[in-house]
Amino acid sequence: MIGTMQREAWVAAVVFLAGCVAPAPPPPVFAPAAPPPASPPAAAEPAPAAPAAPTALYPIEDAIADVLSGPLEYVGAGGGQGVLECVYRNARVLVMDAYCTARAGKAFGVDVLSPTRGRVHIYAEAKQPIRGLAPSAYTSFYVESQLPAIGVAPALSLSLASYDDVAAAFRAHVKQFPPSCVVGTEVTWKQACAKTLDALAPAFFERTVPFVRTPPEAWTKLVNAITDERAKGRIRVTPSNRRALAEKFARTEETSLYSYHLDRIGNTEGFAAPIIATADGGTLLVGTRRGARPVAVRFDERMKVRWEVNLRRKGYDDFEAASAVTVPGGYVVFVPSHVSANRSAVSRLVKLDDNGRPVWEWLGRGTGGVGTPFIDRLQAKPDGTLLLTGHVLVEKGTIYHAWSAEVDPAGKLVHERTGDVLPPAAPR
Repeated sequence: MIGTMQREAWVAAVVFLAGCVAPAPPPPVFAPAAPPPASPPAAAEPAPAAPAAPTALYPIEDAIADVLSGPLEYVGAGGGQGVLECVYRNARVLVMDAYCTARAGKAFGVDVLSPTRGRVHIYAEAKQPIRGLAPSAYTSFYVESQLPAIGVAPALSLSLASYDDVAAAFRAHVKQFPPSCVVGTEVTWKQACAKTLDALAPAFFERTVPFVRTPPEAWTKLVNAITDERAKGRIRVTPSNRRALAEKFARTEETSLYSYHLDRIGNTEGFAAPIIATADGGTLLVGTRRGARPVAVRFDERMKVRWEVNLRRKGYDDFEAASAVTVPGGYVVFVPSHVSANRSAVSRLVKLDDNGRPVWEWLGRGTGGVGTPFIDRLQAKPDGTLLLTGHVLVEKGTIYHAWSAEVDPAGKLVHERTGDVLPPAAPR
């Protein structure tokens, strides 16, 4: 997650980037025999000055004041691995909210990014929702101030147009490891500074230690301002944040995703995936809830649930909702289904229309043992024909054969074929 400081990784970076002084112009070459010039030569342009060394770290109070100085404009949302961030800006700073949901959380983390003053990261955690909670009840509270990166591209700028742009600039900044200082609490008192900041450390500690020990009212205003922004529901799905948004939902709703197909997010070349884009900018997620309940969940462009379908089937006692693919008139969902939890899965396809209503269902042969094919790859052709590629155990043992089949747009098996023995590494 960009900008979220893990509690174990709070020690500041130690490399300081200094600007480079441009070389002075070469000395003139004298030629005594030459006549004097008609007019004096133009003065050489002075070499650019090196960036001035910072005289102070970005104070926490100033960072909060900058955030509260004017209305926050929503820039965008993104992230990865189940973590969602939102970016806001006003006339002074960019703000990255590491817990971008409308729900009250027990953790609160923001990065305040000033193009000229650097970065301040604030992280708080408690056993109850942070909003409205007295800071004395926090289990952890950290403040880190980091110098600005010098000469880094892309540079942090208040004019960056999207979450992806801000994230790229932030990564470039962090990659340079500008030195920082940290003050934090967690059972015992902790504070540290990069060695190169010895001259700035006393002033930082003098201002920040009292803040962490007894946060002022401005801190409460910051928490309220950010959580108010979360509740405005301005998040929109984009190709770059679809996975983060869907994984956030899956984590919140305790829904496991079939990791084997996660690298196929989207509808690239018609391949099935646990998270796919819908034609109207929404999202379809396929996963397994607690109690082996396979579900398909359809979201609109704001990640609001339009419908949810339970894909359990009578006669099967275990399921792993795996993936889905877009076809004309709806979606085909791949739901490996177990006759018994201690047996391998039967390949099962269910077509749903755009409202979540079942259209047809296809069951592969077998009951989970010898002769039961399993789909490793599902691809849809433009007309809705499904190309299935997988493996099958032809006889008892561990020798698998390649297997392929084709299912027509109406859910009827057109043909299937058992191929050669697969190498030992396959299938996964």
